[in-house]
Order: sequence, then C-alpha cells, then structure tokens
Amino acid sequence: MAAGPSAALLTALAAQPAAAALSSLAAAGLLTPAAAAEAAHLALAAIAGDMGDGDSGDGGAAAWMPLLSAWVAAAGNAPAALAPLRYAQARLALAEGDFAAAEEALHAARTLWQQAGDDAGAARSGLGLTQLLAM
Repeated sequence: MAAGPSAALLTALAAQPAAAALSSLAAAGLLTPAAAAEAAHLALAAIAGDMGDGDSGDGGAAAWMPLLSAWVAAAGNAPAALAPLRYAQARLALAEGDFAAAEEALHAARTLWQQAGDDAGAARSGLGLTQLLAM
C-alpha cells in the first residue's frame, strides 16, 4: 500500500509540471479519490496553521493549489475530495481579501460535503459562511 501524501511530497510535486506530477502520483498508487481527499485535508490543515510546524502562514499550501486541483480532477472530482479543496481555496481567498471568491468556494464546499454525506464538513462550511458574512 502506498504511503499517504505529505507536505514534503506536495511541495515537491507542486514544483513539477502537472502531467509529470500526476504521473508520479499514479506510479505511487496515489491517483485515487481517497488520496486526493487526504491531500486536500492536508492543505486545509496547513492553511489553518494546524501543521504543528510553528509556521503561521499557509504552510506552503497556496503553491499546492494547482497540483491539488489537477489531482482531484484526475481522481474523478469525488465530492469528498473536492469539498476540502474548495474549503481550502475559500480560506486562501479570504486571506487575500477576496470575499466574493471565498463565499462562492464556501457555498461549493458545503454542497459537496452534503453530496458526500459529511454533515460535519457541511456544518463547517456553514460556520465559515456565517463568519464571512459577519465581517
């Protein structure tokens, strides 16, 4: 069984052209919806500062977004993988002051989490929307 994605792997793959990165993921057995979802959650944790590395920035996750978008798409755009990606994109948009993009991504994440049957994720997006609209 392939090891799951790590911050180091995402950083290394993000520096490659998308086709090469996807080929590497396929060779490692990681071009799956479950691995893509795990990677998207890792990016979300990095953005939220939950990596435990003392980094108060986005943990490098902004640079991972093109890779993650391609990975999730190549793995079939499963709602369970696309939802955390959209939530991570919302967090980045909010950090950049793009409230409209953040709101759109939060709505998308909530819908995707509902499709995936993830009530906690859907609630998380609802809370994010509430916080955004209160700003």
